Parts: sequence; C-alpha cells; structure tokens
Amino acid sequence: IDAQKRMNDFAEKENDLRSIAQGYNNLAFLYAQNRQFNEAAEYTKKYSRLAERYGLYEEQATSFRETGIIFERGGNYQKALELYQKALEKYQQLDNDYGAAQCLRDIGRVNFSYLDNYAAALDYLKRSLKLFHTHKPDEEFVDALHNLGLTFEKIGNYSKALQLQNEALKTTKDLGAKTQEGQIGRAHV
Repeated sequence: IDAQKRMNDFAEKENDLRSIAQGYNNLAFLYAQNRQFNEAAEYTKKYSRLAERYGLYEEQATSFRETGIIFERGGNYQKALELYQKALEKYQQLDNDYGAAQCLRDIGRVNFSYLDNYAAALDYLKRSLKLFHTHKPDEEFVDALHNLGLTFEKIGNYSKALQLQNEALKTTKDLGAKTQEGQIGRAHV
C-alpha cells in the first residue's frame, strides 16, 4: 500500500492522469484484500470520478466489478451488488455484452449463494447465459451454467439442475479445463 501511494505521488507530480487513476484502482484493490473496506470504497470512488472525467469507461466498469468481487469475498454482499450493478450499467452503455454477462452472473451468484433470493438469481443467471451464448464458450460461461444449476438445485428442481450441471461438465471437458469438474459433479450426488 505504501509503495502504491508513493507511485501515486510520483504520477501526480508528473500529471499522469491514467497512472493516477490506475493507482487509485490498485489502492482500492489492496485495501479490500486487506479487509479495509472503508478505505477500499474511498479509493474506488476516487478512481471512478477520475475515470469518468477522462473517459476511462471500460477500465471503470472493470474496476467496479473487480472491487465487487473483493467485497463479496469479504462478506459485504450489499456493497458487492452495488458495485456489480454499476459495472453492469457501464458495460451496457459500452455495448460490452461479455462484461455485462459477467456482471449478471455475479449478481445472480450473490443472490443464490448468500441472500437466498432464488427468483432474482434465476433471472440474472438466465440473462447472463443469454449474453454468454453470443460468445465462444469459456470458463465464465461454464461458471454461469454451474451457478444456474445450483440455483435450480436449491429450489428443488433437481432434473433441471442435473441437466445444467451435465452441460457445464461437457463444456468444461470440451474446453480442456479441469478447474470445475469436481464442483460440477456435486449436483450428481
């Protein structure tokens, strides 16, 4: 954190706005990883204002999403949802369907994993998959399938859960990825 602050001081002396913005983003990430969420939120706001001012919209959306992930992992689900929603809005303004799909998936995951809001989870995850289907399948797509399957499992629709988990498993194998096979097999038990 201290090193990043020194780098920011240097960037400010050089009036390097992109580096200043990236430094704020880095500080938000570092503070969030250290579970100092108030400081993380402060630097996220600073980054967001600077990014907005200088047209760094893609970077801003990515920052919102990445910081949301940190807040989610830290158990601050409402703040995570707020950041995912901001990222979603930015990605939609940029016509970035892939980024929007990731955010919809993230919002769906928080709703089913932590808030037990299965109706919202189903809505967001289905919307996510609709956007992911416009791209080449990858691990993000598999994760959305997996999350949707788990949501159906939570509401007792085991046949739909199994169908989605099988699709996720097949896609994972097709991709040659082994990262989620163990998790995906969970729905078969």
